[in-house]
Amino acid sequence: EYIEAIRRLGYSELTAKQAVELRSLGIDEEFVKQARGWTNGNPSIEELVELKSIGMSAEFINGMKQAGYNNLTIEKLVELKAVGVNPEFVESMRRAGFDKLTPDELTELKSMGVNEAFVKEAQGWGFGKLSKDDLIEIKAMGISPEYARSMKALGFDNLSLKQLIEVKAVGVNAEFIKEMREVGFDKLTLQQLVELKAVGVTPDYVRKMGAAGLKNVSVNELIELKAPGVDKILIREKR
Repeated sequence: EYIEAIRRLGYSELTAKQAVELRSLGIDEEFVKQARGWTNGNPSIEELVELKSIGMSAEFINGMKQAGYNNLTIEKLVELKAVGVNPEFVESMRRAGFDKLTPDELTELKSMGVNEAFVKEAQGWGFGKLSKDDLIEIKAMGISPEYARSMKALGFDNLSLKQLIEVKAVGVNAEFIKEMREVGFDKLTLQQLVELKAVGVTPDYVRKMGAAGLKNVSVNELIELKAPGVDKILIREKR
């Protein structure tokens, strides 16, 4: 009876496996009719499964419509619901200054953990109005107010957001800068710090080079010595 009921709804090619899956999820004639009303179409078996599995409801869809997102496809509805985007999140992002976000942008922001509180916090870091892409990059890199303040405390107080992201991307932090200063490099520029970190020059590396007899080397020389195998050969010969 169940199989025939589903087939009468237009799913004449229903397989036994599909019937079991639909039944186990509690998808019945009423749910199929609801799903058709939500999407103004005829969802496939796979789409019915997705909608039911994600807990799709008329309340969610109507709420998104009221928030200005009409005629969303099943794929977009599932994506939004899956990451936790709801009408309340849409409204909170509008309060934060983002009132024309696309469904894909909402999904991206939510999946990265960017919310109203984070936006307000980041906007107060002194970099002016931040774009959606700025916020995602900051979040992805794990940049925090503490990190920005630690860089300023070490004399890098006029960093642009782009520079802050660049140094964080290669792993330059307050500890690295302090240790490099302790081994004699107390006037490194931001670009030099990035280059040193990018090739793997560390305070320990500088000390090893010193122990191998290479003292008072320049930043450029350190970078050149870090070429594959050069530093290992020197240390081995010293021993």
